[in-house]
Amino acid sequence: MPSLAIPAVPSRALLQLSAGIICLAFSPVLVRLADVGPVAAAFYRLLLAQPILVLLLIPRFKSGESLACSWCARWWAWLSGVFLGLNLVLWNQSLSMISIANASLVDSLAPLFITLFAWWGMGERPSRQLALGMVLAVVGTFLLILGEGGGFAGIHDSRLVAGHLVALFGALLYAAYFLALKQALRRGAFPRVMLASCMAATVTLVPLLLWRGGALLPHGWMAWSMLGAMALLVHCAGQGLVGKGFDRLPAATASLMLLAQPVVSALLAWGLFSEALGMLQIAGAGTVLAGVYWGGKK
Repeated sequence: MPSLAIPAVPSRALLQLSAGIICLAFSPVLVRLADVGPVAAAFYRLLLAQPILVLLLIPRFKSGESLACSWCARWWAWLSGVFLGLNLVLWNQSLSMISIANASLVDSLAPLFITLFAWWGMGERPSRQLALGMVLAVVGTFLLILGEGGGFAGIHDSRLVAGHLVALFGALLYAAYFLALKQALRRGAFPRVMLASCMAATVTLVPLLLWRGGALLPHGWMAWSMLGAMALLVHCAGQGLVGKGFDRLPAATASLMLLAQPVVSALLAWGLFSEALGMLQIAGAGTVLAGVYWGGKK
């Protein structure tokens, strides 16, 4: 039986990824508490994060640190931003349709899609482990739907099924974001890549924000404070630390560690919103996480 032990990795990168995962786990909770639309929540999270990212750049410019960023790096950063912006909208939308636990668990399929995209990009046939991982992920998602829908009645709940499909497409875009970001970080300085990605994501959401109509500005201190927390805690701290740790760790190790995020999010949802998991959801959660783990193994 293969060992479940995480191989020796740089301790600093391990700490960065761990801290980033904890920060990201607060994302669905903050989206719920902000109580704004899915596009607005994503847009203002990104918009409010940009001044913070600029401030982080200033000391590096003053110290004379090299922050070179080639056009190729910028292109990859912009592409990652497009993927990120669309991912956030779908992720936020799914949170209004299904439970935080289920949305987080489906979103955790991103590492499995990363492995799938890597196989496709190399032009090789998927391994048996990847095939097993995909099967387990499908079965696990099916169990999650049954668990939240109270049994087989959940299959006939169109909103419930649609919510899981939205989360699934979001996970695909999240995987694409990580792959594009990794290419950008190989060619450009980390702070400039993250800022360029954030700006591209914000611009991507402007047409969607205008198309959705309604109030363009959130109302009340609660909404603004939650959006500010998303910008600082989730995007700048969480997304930045995960991006940095992901770039410095082996893909298999980083993907395995990312499995902790939905678990932390589910615990937060249980404590704050009383979203307890039933037996079918627990079984589905275990099956999904097992699928992501086995599918991501080399």
